[in-house]
This record gives sequence, structure tokens and C-alpha cells, in this order.
Amino acid sequence: MGGPAQSTLNAQNALAAQQTAQGAQNQAESAQVFNQSFPWLTQAGNYYQTLASGNPQALSTATAPVAENVAATTNAAENQIKTLTPRGGAQDTSIANLEANKVATIGQATNQAYTSAPAALAALSGQGLGLSINEMSNAIAGLGQASSTLGTVGNEQAAGKASTLGFIGALSGSAAEAAAAA
Repeated sequence: MGGPAQSTLNAQNALAAQQTAQGAQNQAESAQVFNQSFPWLTQAGNYYQTLASGNPQALSTATAPVAENVAATTNAAENQIKTLTPRGGAQDTSIANLEANKVATIGQATNQAYTSAPAALAALSGQGLGLSINEMSNAIAGLGQASSTLGTVGNEQAAGKASTLGFIGALSGSAAEAAAAA
């Protein structure tokens, strides 16, 4: 009769089961990526939020390595000036300029830490979560495919039943016509 073969329906049901399993696996991977990324993102987010708040202690801590390098370089340059330049106004001016440059460089580093914090926060929002969203999209696509396959199976089964009922109806009509003719 007019319905699909049982082997075709079984194959389509098996395919739908595989698609459902793949969707569930992608969903689990999405959750895993999110759970692994979230603590790191939270920690980094808190750090950048503290910098963005203008907290002087946090900014000082963030720029400490730069400040230490600048101070060491400035001290070495000052020692060179004291060794190579005669005492007097030229030496004093050179040392004063070094100190002004040291303060300006440390100030620039602090300003950069403060002004770049919001951009860093924005960049964080798209990192680990993007991969999680991608996995979730794959899960939705897999589950959508499974749903489509199951819908096809249902439609084919309904078409098969309709064909069978139509055949039975046609037989009944033919039998009724034959009985009426006899």
C-alpha cells in the first residue's frame, strides 16, 4: 500500500535520535565552556571594574611594574648625570628633568590603565561566552534537525495511513457498486 517502508521509518527515527544526541552533547559542551570561562571572566571583570572606578590603590598596584622600571631607569640616568656632568645648574636641571619625565611616564601608565579598563571589560564580554554561544547554536541546530526529521517521519506515517484508508475506502466503494449491480 502507499506508506513508506518500515526500514525507511526506522532509519529516519535512528537519524532523529542521533541528531537529538548531538544536540544534547553540544548543549553540554556549551555549559562546560561557560562554566570554565565564567570564573575567569568574573575575576578579570572585577579587576577591570576596580581600575575603571578610579581606585588609586588599584591603579597604583596595576602600574607598579612600570613605575619600578621607570624609577630604576631614572636612578641609573641620574647616577650617570652626577658622574659625567659637573656640579651646578646644568646638573641640577638635568636631574630635575629626569624627575619630571619619571612622574609624567608613571602618570601616563596610570592614565592608560584607567582609560583602557572599560574597553577591556567590553572585550571580555565577548570572549569565553562567544564559544559557549556557538556551542549552544550548534545544539539548537541539531535539535531543530531532529525535530524536522521526526516531523518528516510523522508526515510519512500519516500519508501511509491516509493511503491505506483511501485504498480501503476505494475497495469498499467498489464492493458496494458490485453489490448494487448484482
